Amino acid sequence: MSASIHTKRAFATGSAVVLTGGGFAAVAAPASAGTGAVNYTCPVAGNNYQVSVDTDSNAPVKMYVGDSTNVTIDSDVVLPPEMAKLAYDLLQARSFDGTVAAKGTFSGAPVLATETIPTTSLGDQSTTATAVPFTAIATAVPLKATTVGDQAIEAGDITANLNFTKQDGTTQQLAVTCTKPNGKVPPIDTVVVVSKSTTALALAPTTAGYRRSCHGHCQGDHPGRHARRRRHLRGRRRLDQGPGQGRGRIVGHRPGRRR
Repeated sequence: MSASIHTKRAFATGSAVVLTGGGFAAVAAPASAGTGAVNYTCPVAGNNYQVSVDTDSNAPVKMYVGDSTNVTIDSDVVLPPEMAKLAYDLLQARSFDGTVAAKGTFSGAPVLATETIPTTSLGDQSTTATAVPFTAIATAVPLKATTVGDQAIEAGDITANLNFTKQDGTTQQLAVTCTKPNGKVPPIDTVVVVSKSTTALALAPTTAGYRRSCHGHCQGDHPGRHARRRRHLRGRRRLDQGPGQGRGRIVGHRPGRRR
């Protein structure tokens, strides 16, 4: 039994600006694209059957190293006509439900998604074998980002535990293990993982030149005090002038003229 996994990325194209350990950097967001078919081999009653599985997730576009999140993974599956008719004729089954344990990896760590298969009718398989589609959904699948870079959610082997219900209401259980093919399997989704960074700026107040910048109007000073100081300094400069330059003369008196 081989399976085709076609993954859908719910990511918009473009760039995202993120804060990395060395500053700001532009990171290209993963583009939306299909991955093509992946063939799984799943033996059932001595035969191999091909099952189409279309897997998707709601993983975030970006995560920070050390962060964890829960995602939903769902798979649109089509039970092949031959397998549906086998269950209908051999097991006398008319419907089925069950679970799927899907192995995988993310950021170097193993991931296990347990998907639930709802009760699904096999339909009328008495004369013509017909394919049976159904959707298996796994909620709250934990992901933890541990490595910087583009980290893919990789699909691994899957095991389906099916419960076939007969006409008389009794059930027949069947476990089916499907192995992925050799080589790289297309990812379910890709998450951009970046490092956390904090930048602190310390601004220390300075007092140098503070009074000069007050222009004579600093708090606690009186403008009249500065005016008196300036007049006092001008008088001192005139008294300190050298000989012949009016040393000691009264301000405003012209030499050679009697008063």
